[in-house]
Amino acid sequence: MKKSNLIIVLLVLLFVGVADSFSQKHIVRTTKLRAAGHKTTQPVKIEEKKRDGKKARYDYKDYYADGMARVERYDSKIGDNKYGFVDSSNVLVVPPQYDDADRFNEGLAAVALNGKYGFIDQTGTWVIPPQYDGADWFSEGLAVVVLNGKYGFINQTGSWIIPPQYDDADCFSEGLAAVVLNGKYGFINQTGTWVIPPQYDDVDRFSEGLVAVALNGKYGFIDQTGTWVIPPKYDEAYSFDKTVALVMLNGKYGFINTSDSLVVPFQYDEVKYHNGSLYKVMLNDKFGFVNQSGIEVLPCEYDDVDFFRNGLALVTLNGKYGFVNESGASVIPCKYDDAGYFNEGLASVRRNGKEGFINESGIEVIPCKYDEVAPFDEGLARVKLNEKWGYVNKSGVETWN
Repeated sequence: MKKSNLIIVLLVLLFVGVADSFSQKHIVRTTKLRAAGHKTTQPVKIEEKKRDGKKARYDYKDYYADGMARVERYDSKIGDNKYGFVDSSNVLVVPPQYDDADRFNEGLAAVALNGKYGFIDQTGTWVIPPQYDGADWFSEGLAVVVLNGKYGFINQTGSWIIPPQYDDADCFSEGLAAVVLNGKYGFINQTGTWVIPPQYDDVDRFSEGLVAVALNGKYGFIDQTGTWVIPPKYDEAYSFDKTVALVMLNGKYGFINTSDSLVVPFQYDEVKYHNGSLYKVMLNDKFGFVNQSGIEVLPCEYDDVDFFRNGLALVTLNGKYGFVNESGASVIPCKYDDAGYFNEGLASVRRNGKEGFINESGIEVIPCKYDEVAPFDEGLARVKLNEKWGYVNKSGVETWN
């Protein structure tokens, strides 16, 4: 069964303690594309201003969606995490208070309180009170919710559009949603009418008019009428993105176009999606990047590579960290024991057991002397030295608590 970063869960599932843990068992398979597309959490450990000027500390910050970023704070009283949201100015608009939370989409976010899910707006006001056993984000005006073990769809007023009747369901994409009935996958429209009857063993979401589906252990592609466009012959297949699709045959991954012509040969052991132009690939236990034309922008020679952010990617070689640009050139050599991503022009690095900051030219602008540091935010970074926490600005001036 496919998986995606959705929060539909049943009450029998346990809440988990990090922001990346929103991935739950769901209709969409964990693809080498979608599931690895981005590492969502950024450890920040900084104090953010609330609207009333008070301070509220959180431990992790997710990426922005609909102008809001999910944040997480550990609550020592309950021994678990609580979730809230900051706006694009890093103002803590919704304090961490929820047991679970998804990202905002179409103006609303699914959140959980006392074991039930509902939806809030960007001020933290309940739009749809918590009453469901699980909830997905809104897509094309509808959201999947779970009630008494069955999946259905509601609109943004909380009215049932398609009553709960399915064993599993995914969000709408290109007017159709995948649902499961009696162990088989099919597709319905927004009135709940079957467009493609349940008959498949596995499915992805529609993209560019086609969707990858599995039948009798092989994957192919159908259109929105259910007609086979590419017959089921692949061991794995994932929906099209910018006219190419990732497929796997005999244990190797490659790319095909909508005519089923091979664009990138079957040669990679693993493929992970980046941003629509580059893919992280693995060959003989080494990682690099390939574009959709099959050109290796970064040869498979690193022990690991992370995804590009602001034109630079963090790479690892022989246990050391450095950065490359989108042309594959080494900008900062792999010489650090650890490194974080650039934020406000500076990245944290670790050398000889101590941490500091470098700029995008690799110059160590704040010496590696701290025991622990957090990323810069609004000109300040939280730092720890000799068991004391304080702040340092970009000129290296320190302020201690």
